[in-house]
Amino acid sequence: MTQSAVYLQAHACVCALGDTPEAIRAALWSDAPSGVAPTDRHTPGRVLNLGCVTAPLPSVDRLPPTHRSRNNALLLAALAPLRERVQAAIDRFGPRRVAVVLGVSTAGLDEGLAAIRQARAGQGWPAGYDYALQEMGNGADCVARELGISGPAYVISTACSSGAKAIATGARLLRSGQVDAVVAGGGDALSGFTIAGFSALDAVSAERCNPLSAHRAGINLGEGAAPLVAARAPSAGLARKPPAPISFVCASMREFSRLMNLQGVQQHVFENHRRRVDTGENAQNPIDSNARSRPGSSS
Repeated sequence: MTQSAVYLQAHACVCALGDTPEAIRAALWSDAPSGVAPTDRHTPGRVLNLGCVTAPLPSVDRLPPTHRSRNNALLLAALAPLRERVQAAIDRFGPRRVAVVLGVSTAGLDEGLAAIRQARAGQGWPAGYDYALQEMGNGADCVARELGISGPAYVISTACSSGAKAIATGARLLRSGQVDAVVAGGGDALSGFTIAGFSALDAVSAERCNPLSAHRAGINLGEGAAPLVAARAPSAGLARKPPAPISFVCASMREFSRLMNLQGVQQHVFENHRRRVDTGENAQNPIDSNARSRPGSSS
């Protein structure tokens, strides 16, 4: 049975590269390094290369105590360009026919750590602090409250796959007819707790990450938010120009990979791996062996 189409109406992103498509595009194609930068903001005394958002974020002081987190500030900043589209969906379908599904894994974690440090230092808990700030679902609650949405609103928290699962869940809500439009995506703020977790796995590099290299030393962590608005109808009165089915987004990512020659890199690495297996060579680390086999690389 053919699945009904789900149409992408608008999307936005806030990350260490910038907070507009133009800024992000310029940073991606720039010859100078950008985005990731050395800092000890989250790890005092230990400098790491992290992708911190430097764009101004909206104040959360006016929000309920359970919503006053950097995580929610990132989400609201990313949603700012989409408010017109969301309001158009509410006006057409009603607030109960619009859903919010987000992927979040940190919520108010950093604010919670700061509160605990203050309490352990004998200074008492911060005024107005509410432990519910760390509840994963408060991101969806905050977005729904700010946008005036009263349809389904919840968070999916499955670590690195949270945002992708949120988009897939939003598409299922649309295809099932439970809602007519959905705000979906993900957002996470950096936290010393998260960095400590990946560091315990010996997975964090102090330098800029060096993927597909024999000398790679780990990953760089970052923060950001990337929501989208999708609907069951091609136009739904939401878009200034005809939107594309969400399947087009996947096709666009395949094209991006082709342009960046990522598929060629993968093919070369795994063909080299297969050759080593066929010839009986040690094939425990095809990426390292491939890096060492390149002209000019050192063992």
